[in-house]
Amino acid sequence: MEGEDEAPSRDLFVYVDGRFVARLESRPDIGGRSEVRLRRLLEPGPHTLRLTRERHERRGGRGDRRWRHDTRVCPDLIELAIEPGNPPVFELEWIESPFAPADRGPLSWRILVDGERTAGQERSGTPKSEWPPLCEDIEAAVESGAVRAAVVRQDLASCVRWADLWPAAAPAPSRAEVLVEIERAGFGP
Repeated sequence: MEGEDEAPSRDLFVYVDGRFVARLESRPDIGGRSEVRLRRLLEPGPHTLRLTRERHERRGGRGDRRWRHDTRVCPDLIELAIEPGNPPVFELEWIESPFAPADRGPLSWRILVDGERTAGQERSGTPKSEWPPLCEDIEAAVESGAVRAAVVRQDLASCVRWADLWPAAAPAPSRAEVLVEIERAGFGP
């Protein structure tokens, strides 16, 4: 909701079928590699994985239970097919640098089962400056008076809805349900 240059950093969140599975804290360096063990055991079959960049700030003073959420959604959908057997390990690498070749994306991901790569994609993805905001976060900020609608008019015109991000999930949890779950977990896995 603010310009990227003025905004505090956002952490990378990983969701599968609309459910939170991991949080990777922002790092001051250009990129990083993180192994993510899926927090939930996934049933065999198709799944949708999405990345978001999120910032969650408590509003008001000590003891105030209200939050302001600011989420940007990676437009790149990662479709997973989980086979029966051992649980997979999901690895991702995000390298976004002014020194990287223009024809290579910032995202690489792999699925490993028993150390063997079963799926993945190298150097694809959309730069984070092009990730659209999440409509529900903007609307909640406007409703609470945290921001004025005129300030976020452009974000409202380009935002995406949480339910629309999960075409294969039946049914995906609402964004409000997810926020309660991740707040309960301390915004960590």
